[in-house]
Amino acid sequence: MLLQVFRAFGKKIRIPAGNSKTTLNVMLPERRVLETAEFTQISQEFFYKAKKALEDVKEANPEGKLDIGPSSIRFEKPDFVLNIERDFGEQSLQVLIGDGITHSYFFDRESERWVSSTDGHLLEELLGREITKKCLGYFNI
Repeated sequence: MLLQVFRAFGKKIRIPAGNSKTTLNVMLPERRVLETAEFTQISQEFFYKAKKALEDVKEANPEGKLDIGPSSIRFEKPDFVLNIERDFGEQSLQVLIGDGITHSYFFDRESERWVSSTDGHLLEELLGREITKKCLGYFNI
């Protein structure tokens, strides 16, 4: 009897997702301006890790095309596009991934991660999720 009560009660509990329709908010860290040389070094280190991870993904997706420039990385396959560009003026990374919307990320010194300037999600998590959904292989940055 008690088990049936718990099952009935358990089916009615819903845990809201953290999106714009709920009151669950992620606090954005304070955005601080970096020295130009520091931003260049930090973004270059991220580009190197992303390039290595995308080269592994490219091996598993032979129809994909990987273009690497000094300030941009572009990975394309017939149903997926990823474009990462450095914006030195804004000290940010501009990321276009699949959906046609450009996301902007700044470097948070405290967490040492690239953070979305709009909702606080992490760049590594977005890339891992989207690339894993659309491509073969494992994106390990």
